[in-house]
Amino acid sequence: MKTFFSLSVMSAVVAFFGFTTFAMGAEKSTGPLVLGYYPAWESGLTPDQIDMGAFTHIAHAFVTADTSGSLVTEGNMPSRELTSRARKAGVKTLVSLGGMNSGKTLGPVAADAERCRVFAQKLVTFARENGYDGIDVDWEFPDSASEKEGLTRLCAALRDEMKRQGMKDALLTAAVGGNKWSTRFVDAAALLPLLDYVFVMTYDAHGSWDDHAGHNAPLFPAPGDKPQCAANSAQGMITHWNETLKWPKEKMAMGIPCYGRAFPTEALHAPVEKGSKGKHDYVAFKNVAKMQADGWRVERDEVARVPVMKREGVREVISFEDEASAKEKAAWARSKGLAGYFFWEISQDVVGGENKLVKAAKEGWSAAGKKE
Repeated sequence: MKTFFSLSVMSAVVAFFGFTTFAMGAEKSTGPLVLGYYPAWESGLTPDQIDMGAFTHIAHAFVTADTSGSLVTEGNMPSRELTSRARKAGVKTLVSLGGMNSGKTLGPVAADAERCRVFAQKLVTFARENGYDGIDVDWEFPDSASEKEGLTRLCAALRDEMKRQGMKDALLTAAVGGNKWSTRFVDAAALLPLLDYVFVMTYDAHGSWDDHAGHNAPLFPAPGDKPQCAANSAQGMITHWNETLKWPKEKMAMGIPCYGRAFPTEALHAPVEKGSKGKHDYVAFKNVAKMQADGWRVERDEVARVPVMKREGVREVISFEDEASAKEKAAWARSKGLAGYFFWEISQDVVGGENKLVKAAKEGWSAAGKKE
């Protein structure tokens, strides 16, 4: 396989990002891993509009399965335009498997060894024939001892099939929950030799499933939150993977959301009825400026290091991500020795043709490097 960067491009990236390294199959490159999830459904962002220079990796989400083990695709999946544009720019693309509630179908597929092997063959063939450089497994979430074994079986089958089909340098990654509950049926030790990276989803710390309002993606525990929620901060989730699950930091990336969540209450940490949602519910960053123009004001949690929005006379509080918090999170990720960071999802922070949160995170990573 040809080297990923030419010397001139490598030098430019080193100057911009710093001097850490990350693996890409058998290859090495300088700078942080910067992955963006790109949705297959209509998002208003077409492959030709993606700023490939902002990323090292793109995960195309999602391909799914039915319980029989057949591949299920939607929207623009697969996209030869995406993979060819990315390859010309030196960006790796991954097929992302799964998504929300995907355990309902991945569980039955992975439970049977033969069905799992055949499914892995189909998925790897799908990736190879359409120009993808690897596969990202986003099983949300294994919830039994059987599914714990199934996740490992699926990843092993994918790795074996990649080798069989000549994709020996292909990437195999997994998007994973970060707290004790979402990882209770994950065999990290068994996955370690199979996966190149885990992408720790350090967001959705609170949502409509909770009985109280809270930050969507706090960097550090918020002092006003319930004690049991402290582990749901980015710091807590990364620590859980590194110290409890013994996952090396250099094979880990931290998630930065391009969206926020609303709660039908005027105060953060106040009780709410489970299942209740704010009027806005799910707020893409690209809509924040308009909301501010309409009277929403931004306040910062100086401990959790993330912002919230409120509006006078409106019974709603919105926890979201902005450029300042994204910048600080990337700097923190570098200070902790992580491989990099990733974003869900990259149509949500495009303002004026630019991924604002992605740009801010790069600035944070670079600034942290100057302090080393």
